[in-house]
Amino acid sequence: MLKHNVKSLSPIKIAGIILVILSLWMASGIFKHKTTTQPAKPVAKAKVVKSQAQLRNTSLRFNGVTKAHKGATLRPEVSGIVSKVIAHNGDFLKEGEVILKIDEENRKKLYQQAKSELESAKMQFAAARIVYEKQLSSKNNFVDATSKLNMAEAHFEKAKLELEKTNIKAPFDGYVDSINVKEGDYISNSIGSIICQFSSLEKLVAIIHASQADLNFINESSTANIITSKGAIIPGKVIFIGKVADPLTQTFPVEIEIKNAESQLRIGESIVVEVQSDTPLLAHYIPKSSLVLDSQGRIGVKTLSPDGIVMTKSIDIIDEEVDGFLVDGLSDEEYIITMGAAFVVDGEKIEDDEDAPN
Repeated sequence: MLKHNVKSLSPIKIAGIILVILSLWMASGIFKHKTTTQPAKPVAKAKVVKSQAQLRNTSLRFNGVTKAHKGATLRPEVSGIVSKVIAHNGDFLKEGEVILKIDEENRKKLYQQAKSELESAKMQFAAARIVYEKQLSSKNNFVDATSKLNMAEAHFEKAKLELEKTNIKAPFDGYVDSINVKEGDYISNSIGSIICQFSSLEKLVAIIHASQADLNFINESSTANIITSKGAIIPGKVIFIGKVADPLTQTFPVEIEIKNAESQLRIGESIVVEVQSDTPLLAHYIPKSSLVLDSQGRIGVKTLSPDGIVMTKSIDIIDEEVDGFLVDGLSDEEYIITMGAAFVVDGEKIEDDEDAPN
């Protein structure tokens, strides 16, 4: 039977569960020290319910954080002085829109010169071809003109590209995260100057960290719900499960892809991720009043054997519902003490109190 650890519940919920159990435990007088032999007492009464395990779909909850699905660190491809900053932090830009300009004066001159040289080379090539086709010159002259034209075209394309690189453009539709330069700054392509961070918010990735036990319930097609700080629910899908555990936490990174078309989420936002289990679990539903702590401080329930003897069994809490819990760790069929569990001990014979409230 698949099991899930109680750690999937939030620490606050776990603390609340244990506080309730401790209150019931103390009320039962379990801490009293017996110094004398107690006389035989009558058979105790408690409310007992027959419980049958059922297949239940469950979900696991994690705290997570969002990151960009697609992002870029923009660096200059040419060196120069920043002549104009057009975009600002937080601006949305379409692919190809200009973020800032690098001084283009020298490159513009080189471009104009290369353009003139290309026009001259084209005319010389045209004249050489006519003369060659009329067999009025040698083939060498035509080959020389062709070579000069090719070189002029290459120089022109290089000068054109260098000029275009003075415009730093958005690589895709997205947002300017942070601009790290201002007008008048010198930026260099040789030392890796960072111009800005640029990210798309159309899709985001939620990062969670799952234990080895959690991974029994998650695969790379699992669906998930992302719950924002405002309570909005956004659907997602698991796209990556790490193969190497963090050496400190012994947990594995899991990534969930989120469609964020309405920009409900920001990059780096804290969220809650509810991953739907693909594998239904055989689980019992028990009321909160049934929970107890065993002698070793583990959460459990008190059950009855076929002959009415009390036995505490440890459980794993899978999920929480309105008035109780889904639990694993029990047999498919159990007789569970739902009322009076705090007042009976293991090995004691009891009867079902039919007058006890449900």
